[in-house]
Amino acid sequence: MSTPGGENGAMSVVPASVRDVGNYVYDLADTLGQVLDVASGEVESCAGGSWAGAAASAFATGWSETYTHRLGSPV
Repeated sequence: MSTPGGENGAMSVVPASVRDVGNYVYDLADTLGQVLDVASGEVESCAGGSWAGAAASAFATGWSETYTHRLGSPV
C-alpha cells in the first residue's frame, strides 16, 4: 500500500524546492517589515499629531505593540 509522503510513510524532501520556499518566505518577511516601517511613519504623523482622544490613544497602544513585535521578534 502506498502512503502520501514517500515509501512506507517516510518523508521525502526535494532540497531545491525547500530552499526556494525558504527564500520566498524570507523575502516576504523582509517586504512586510519594510511596509510596516513605512506605515509606522504614517501612523506616527496621524496618531501622534492631529488625531486625539481615547480612540487615538487605544489605536496608538495597539499599533506600538504590533510594530514593536513585528514578525514575531522585538525590533
